[in-house]
Amino acid sequence: MNGPFQPGPQQHGSQSGPQQTGPFRPGPEYGVAGKQPDASRKPARKPLGRKLWIGVLIGAVAASLIAVPLTLLSVGRLFTPMLDRGSVQTGVAEVLKQDFGLADVEKVECPSDQPATTGTQFECTFSYNAKSYPVAVEVINDQGQYRVGIDAPK
Repeated sequence: MNGPFQPGPQQHGSQSGPQQTGPFRPGPEYGVAGKQPDASRKPARKPLGRKLWIGVLIGAVAASLIAVPLTLLSVGRLFTPMLDRGSVQTGVAEVLKQDFGLADVEKVECPSDQPATTGTQFECTFSYNAKSYPVAVEVINDQGQYRVGIDAPK
């Protein structure tokens, strides 16, 4: 009985190398002792994991270096210094008390996001003797100094 796992017929003669029997015979590059692998075969590629993450990181940094200044520029805050609202309100209250003699100034409200550039004008309001009054503010230089002017309340 000759099945798939039975040894096949033996070959005789002047054959060099080991003799193979059975249905499974190695190909020309496998199974022969002492034979080196074919030098023309390319080595297997390494996974891109580390290089991929480095590339993603560099791309993210580059994108943020472009996106952040563009966002600030579109809002107008990259090159335009802004006045600090709280400092202006405190300063206006001091000017009203010291220079205009209004010792009982209760509250000063100024708009936010005012540019600290020469010529900027805006209006604040202040409370005096339970009434509200407007006060004009004008920025006089690019260092954020301003002038306060009012018609004195009676």
